[in-house]
Amino acid sequence: MYENPDSALHILQAMPIPTEKEAHATWALFLTQARYKCDVKQSDSLLNIAYDYFMEGDNAQRKALVLYHKGVFPNEKNQVDSALPYYLQASEFVENSNDFKLSYLIYNHIGTIYRFRNLENYTLDYYEKANKAALLSQDSYYINDSYINLARVNAMQKKYENAIKFYI
Repeated sequence: MYENPDSALHILQAMPIPTEKEAHATWALFLTQARYKCDVKQSDSLLNIAYDYFMEGDNAQRKALVLYHKGVFPNEKNQVDSALPYYLQASEFVENSNDFKLSYLIYNHIGTIYRFRNLENYTLDYYEKANKAALLSQDSYYINDSYINLARVNAMQKKYENAIKFYI
């Protein structure tokens, strides 16, 4: 999904819609994720299927993924006040999973919302969490992006020498 979302999207769209509840919810969640990663416009109807199913279960990673995407929909419409509670709830669940790429995405979104609100300490906390997750994910794009964000928050705090170190 992370490396080849277009292939995942093609496979998910080509497969028959599962009828068993968990399989249907998983398909709906993954199709939502693939569409998002491929910049395909969509409503939240499929995501709501996944939300209704996974929020009743015990799978922390699926809960975090559903909540992350529940935050993405309003965030893309610049409704960050509606997105932030979903991201914060997702951050609680993702701590109980080993999905470091998802952890990075969640923490990064929260940090960015706080950055644009000039809440420097909260921004720094979440960008540091995003950096740790990026390093654990071993994804070079996420690692580079996390260092850039740490540089930005250090510049916000007028810690220019630290900012330069992160940019280098």
